[in-house]
Amino acid sequence: MKATETTRTRVNTGVTATPTVEERISGSTIAAFFAGSALIGLWSMAAMVGGLVTAGGPVGLVKGFTQAVLGV
Repeated sequence: MKATETTRTRVNTGVTATPTVEERISGSTIAAFFAGSALIGLWSMAAMVGGLVTAGGPVGLVKGFTQAVLGV
């Protein structure tokens, strides 16, 4: 070989890693929490849009909120 040439070696052990039961449960738990959080976020956005429509817009929503808090 010349001094400027490089070689690459690839090592293949033939061992494949399979996920354990704990890893699979952990992954599905994370997915379930993510899905629940997404549903809660979507529900809160729908509630906010419904409130805006019912109040007649953002100004009406703020006015109604202020009146409810102050008891006017």
